[in-house]
Amino acid sequence: MRIVVIGATGFVGSNIVNELVERNHDVLGVSKENKTSDKSLLELVNLDVTNVDWKNQSI
Repeated sequence: MRIVVIGATGFVGSNIVNELVERNHDVLGVSKENKTSDKSLLELVNLDVTNVDWKNQSI
């Protein structure tokens, strides 16, 4: 299953991502932080959802 996690690089989000990846889910992580993930199955998108122009950002 493909699952989107908003806040994927934060404390809670990163733990959720780790659990989902361990369960073999396809995870799209959304974060405004420019951090990298050590999980090869995680696709990370940098996006600030508080920005009113977020719809114009490419994901």
